[in-house]
Amino acid sequence: MNDPKAWSVRIDRKYRISFEPEEFLLSGNPNWSASILLLRFLDHDDLYRNPR
Repeated sequence: MNDPKAWSVRIDRKYRISFEPEEFLLSGNPNWSASILLLRFLDHDDLYRNPR
């Protein structure tokens, strides 16, 4: 199941890399100066599959 808090970036037409910021600012926004946790590579099926 995908983590709704995770972010992802497209690396080509088929794949994305998902990651999660490790720190957040008081406003709730990610602290992009801090480290990120690499989660996994996603393809189209991972992004749009409905878990049962």
